[in-house]
Amino acid sequence: ALPVGLPAAFCDLSPLCPAALKPVRTLASSACFRVPLVRHLWWWLGGRHASAASARGLLATGHSVALCPGGVRECAHLRRGAETVFLSGRPGFIRLALAAGAPILPAFAFGQTAAYSFALPGPPLVPAAVVAALARRLGAMPLLLWGAGGSPLPHRVPITVVVGAPIVGADGPVADPSPELVAATLDAYVAALQALHARHAASAGAAGVPLTVL
Repeated sequence: ALPVGLPAAFCDLSPLCPAALKPVRTLASSACFRVPLVRHLWWWLGGRHASAASARGLLATGHSVALCPGGVRECAHLRRGAETVFLSGRPGFIRLALAAGAPILPAFAFGQTAAYSFALPGPPLVPAAVVAALARRLGAMPLLLWGAGGSPLPHRVPITVVVGAPIVGADGPVADPSPELVAATLDAYVAALQALHARHAASAGAAGVPLTVL
């Protein structure tokens, strides 16, 4: 299933995408490119493999890069009526941006969790360690997922994408950013994301939906 808010808001073909960000490419799990038709859809929408080499190449050629930093691990924390962002041990995107001298643009999609119905495997039926190992092997979370009428199409729910101000971690590219600089920039990103959620939750119809950053 597509994380609907990402390609809808950050895709060269989308009328919603700010012109200043184009050309833009979205990084997706390798699992997205293993399934016939799905891989063609992702590529058509500007999807590319989520790897450091891919991101570096895109940034070096003047592309904007859109990604969900939490990736597959974030799916393990899906909960109805709540939003969870997984950033623990995820400084790689910050390091890549600093090395390229690229600003980081925080964004949040309200309503994304309601776009699909889902059932997660886990305790007591399946140990959490087994689920995590399988997710790493597959490059995707092994969950049951269905949309409108049981189809792969998302439920018809409003999704509101909000974008914050650019975060500039340093003046120009930093070939080998220090752990301290990476940590400080990541902290600034988390603070900006939390502020975005707090500022727009009510107008996006999510006033009672908490945001947890892991």
